[in-house]
Amino acid sequence: MYPFFSKEEVWEICTGFLGKDNPFSNFDRTVSEFRKEFDPVFEQVIEEHSHIRNKYYRSKNKKPIVNPLVLEHYARLMYYFSHRLFLKGIDAFILDQIFLSIKSRCCIDLFYEFELERYFLPQHAFAAVLGRARYSEFLVITQNCTIGNNKGRYPELGKGVVLRPGSMVLGDCKIGDNVHIGAGVLIIDEDIPANSVVFGRVPDLVIRENPENNIDLFFD
Repeated sequence: MYPFFSKEEVWEICTGFLGKDNPFSNFDRTVSEFRKEFDPVFEQVIEEHSHIRNKYYRSKNKKPIVNPLVLEHYARLMYYFSHRLFLKGIDAFILDQIFLSIKSRCCIDLFYEFELERYFLPQHAFAAVLGRARYSEFLVITQNCTIGNNKGRYPELGKGVVLRPGSMVLGDCKIGDNVHIGAGVLIIDEDIPANSVVFGRVPDLVIRENPENNIDLFFD
């Protein structure tokens, strides 16, 4: 049985991690002045977890679990928190220290300046790098995924996109809704139509019809 931490307990665990991960003393105290900004982040994550079909995110009776000891939970909490602070104009000195904690503790590159939409789901997503692409809701990533630029241009991802381990989407790509990108796939400057499954690597991509609804695989 996974623990059901309260909002205050989650905050204490997160600030404890932040304090340990940063080179400047008392950073946990410094970030505490933004405590109220954490409340809507927690409420958003609770709501999202109630719809995720995964035992680490909700109980058998669909009660949402927010447990920052599960590092994917911690990464999501701290990304949403740092992005919220960024939009409010908080000094980069604070934001960079939160980013450092996400990257060093979770091995996920989630920079606070770009915007991930709701229902972002990292699954065992260590060594994943998400760059300044345009993202949509219900993005699912796994380990060693990369979404990034080619010659200064970034992808645009539709709703319900899934990236399997080791897949890469780079450059001027438009990835349609409900696209499932297979393990080890490399897409560079290629558009992928909606409702597709993708295999292979450029220039030898294999694109087939996706018989599944990706969102239904992971969410309800």
